Amino acid sequence: MTYVQGKVPTDTAIQQMVEDELASIPGLGSTQIGVGVGGRVATLSGDVSTLEQLSAATAAALGVTGVQGVANDIRIRALHHAPTDTLLAEAIVQRLAWNASVPDGAISVVVHEGNVILTGEVHWDFQRRVAESSIRHMRGVRWIDNRITLTPREPSRRIREHVRAALGRTALTHGCPIDVIVADGAVTLTGFVPSNRAKRQAEHIAWNEPHVTEVENRLEIGRRAHGAP
Repeated sequence: MTYVQGKVPTDTAIQQMVEDELASIPGLGSTQIGVGVGGRVATLSGDVSTLEQLSAATAAALGVTGVQGVANDIRIRALHHAPTDTLLAEAIVQRLAWNASVPDGAISVVVHEGNVILTGEVHWDFQRRVAESSIRHMRGVRWIDNRITLTPREPSRRIREHVRAALGRTALTHGCPIDVIVADGAVTLTGFVPSNRAKRQAEHIAWNEPHVTEVENRLEIGRRAHGAP
């Protein structure tokens, strides 16, 4: 499928591009995932074997030109001889205890039918991300709900300055009219960027500020991304 830059692709073209993108993922055949597109929203359906495959399919669809939203109806197939919730919870607690990047005793684990809820409070966003990534490949994990929060430690004004400076240093967001609002460690991004990739990059930049506890990404994709009236 050929995409002409500057021309908004049709839903049919978007569907083909999503299917092509899924087919390029190692270990994930395109026949495993059904794709429907309407109103620039891609709906994914079918069965996969792991949470990693589900996440990869979602990320691939979001990265396709023209996709503004993804409805994920993909299911993870039940594993034969999967551990019980009790054994899985015990294994997760032990895995987190072994991880030097995760503060000892800071995270609590709830497991129900292979779905994992992580709660607790840490100082840095990388600790929250590491906690999730360290258990993502574990056998029996079907879904992860990461509710770990961050401890705010920096004045809002300083956080805003740091995030704005980082946005200005990054090629994807440099020159974009992005407003940064900070309240009690929570960052709200508003304004315009040229692409989904730039929107995700702006959010990633905000999370990279260690004192940020929450990010609400309200950035819009449009022609005013580079300061046009």
